[in-house]
Amino acid sequence: MRNYTPWESHTAGIGGAISWLRAEKGDNWHHDHRVANHVVERIEKRDPEKKHLWAAGFVRPHVPLVAPKRFFEMYDGLDIPIPTRKDDATPLNPANANQWCSNFNIPQEDRVEAIRAYYACISCR
Repeated sequence: MRNYTPWESHTAGIGGAISWLRAEKGDNWHHDHRVANHVVERIEKRDPEKKHLWAAGFVRPHVPLVAPKRFFEMYDGLDIPIPTRKDDATPLNPANANQWCSNFNIPQEDRVEAIRAYYACISCR
């Protein structure tokens, strides 16, 4: 597990902790997987004569970025471009410049791994 939490030098707050983990345990250990399976089971067992509303709460891709390692492996060896601080501060959201890797003094190889972790989390949905 890597964790870059800029508490002392930034005001990112608890949601700004950039951390990730290539989880060794399988899909069944992950909250989102369990929620999705539960909803699918409920839908399959529903009474087709009744109306239903389904809602499910998922955690990923929010930090900490945790996914089974097989989803990380999908992006191993991929050339991942690193955004610069200028890239982070888009015209739509100039506040982004204080919210992600480019401003937390994270080494480049770990910035790549953090982006890979994000990709892994969105892939395992």
